[in-house]
Amino acid sequence: MWFRTAPYATPGISLDRFQTVGCHAVGTNSVFHRPRWDSLLRGRGLPIALALAFQLAALARLDGYLNGDAVEYLDRAARFVEGHPPDPSTSRTFTLSAFLTPLFAVARALDIEDLRWAPWVGRLLQMLVACCLVDRSRALTSRLFGNRSGILAGWLLACSPLLHRWDTSIVSGIPSALALVMALLAWLPSENK
Repeated sequence: MWFRTAPYATPGISLDRFQTVGCHAVGTNSVFHRPRWDSLLRGRGLPIALALAFQLAALARLDGYLNGDAVEYLDRAARFVEGHPPDPSTSRTFTLSAFLTPLFAVARALDIEDLRWAPWVGRLLQMLVACCLVDRSRALTSRLFGNRSGILAGWLLACSPLLHRWDTSIVSGIPSALALVMALLAWLPSENK
């Protein structure tokens, strides 16, 4: 092709890393480069999308009331925003309730009294945390055992019925697992250093 000939080549730039699209040369590291599907399978996009699809299916099947833990976490967050200190005699920590307090602080600042939306927003936050857990677990396993193991771990966790049993409920297990994985990622040496 005409742009691969010597008179048109830019000195110091190898033309081997360029792909031809139509009659233009597009670098593989350019802004216009689109990832291939196999790179999405190896990366983080599809496991998170699969986890989100399972979460939406579980959310559509929800029936009935919240579990007792979720009610307690939401009630403690609402009471904290109203000015009541956390009760030290409860067996559950205040961490998840503290994670939910911004919901009630915004509702109080906007003078919203009907809080029927709070459990749904809490569930959506829990689903977001579960998607982050899938991605960060993939990253941790990749760092410990290699990229293929990380891919497998991401796919297995994204398809886990145990994860999707609890990722639409407001419980502390999934945020605790994410905190543990993030702590391990911060503690382990990175390959880039």
